[in-house]
Amino acid sequence: MPAGCEFKPGVKYFCLFLFFLMAINEHIYSQERSEYFSHQGKKIYYEVHGKGEPLLLLHGYTQSLKSWLPFLKEFSENFQVFLIDLPGHGMSDSFTEELSIPSIANALHACLENQKLKNVKAIGFSFGGDILFQLAVRYPQDLASMIIIGACGSWNANDFPKWMDLLSYKNIDNLPWMREQHRDEMQIKAIFDQLKNYKIYVSEEELKKIEIPVMLVYGDQEDSVTWECIMKAKENMSDTRLWVLPDSPHRAHTGKNQEQFLKESITFLINVK
Repeated sequence: MPAGCEFKPGVKYFCLFLFFLMAINEHIYSQERSEYFSHQGKKIYYEVHGKGEPLLLLHGYTQSLKSWLPFLKEFSENFQVFLIDLPGHGMSDSFTEELSIPSIANALHACLENQKLKNVKAIGFSFGGDILFQLAVRYPQDLASMIIIGACGSWNANDFPKWMDLLSYKNIDNLPWMREQHRDEMQIKAIFDQLKNYKIYVSEEELKKIEIPVMLVYGDQEDSVTWECIMKAKENMSDTRLWVLPDSPHRAHTGKNQEQFLKESITFLINVK
């Protein structure tokens, strides 16, 4: 009971009203929280917004969960959204070991187990998409459906010197989101240093094991993830939709396409069985 709310004439119902408001506020807070999850001595930061079916949003390499904030209002009106700072990024612990996408998928699986979550829906952009491929192959019980943007499950940064040069500390002044989304210069340098270890491959046999509904989103101005790799993913997964966005870059879901992406992705996630 709120302090000073003895049941005296004239204040009883006012105090009950205050108590009701406090209960509502506590419920609202329980639907929007921020926490850390520890895995093998490393802390992973995440936030939970909204209510309903769980939806994971995974950001790209060099980004953080803040990159999803422009999409949060619409997604949280339909789902309980889990925003995650993937290992090495944002509020999560910095890289101190070699980047391994399978290891990150293992950590994400452990986080889902900790939250007692199974058969969740997920969206992953680029790096986040490659992690979802690994999660779908390694822990098929974790995912119910997924949307993959600008990723095909296989990528080696060393094959793309243009991207290696772009995503480097010498180019930091042209990458404004880095200092906006990460804690300090040491973390930023560690992210750049680990780019050379961004190597992941998913075989046709592994892709055939992915039986959940998948939407692949691809910008036709893409210059890193190849069309051949996208088609390999599409043709080997059993339930796949391909959405090619014209005149669109790697971040095909942003900018002029954001409103349409929100509409199409929410419809897909709600309707797929």
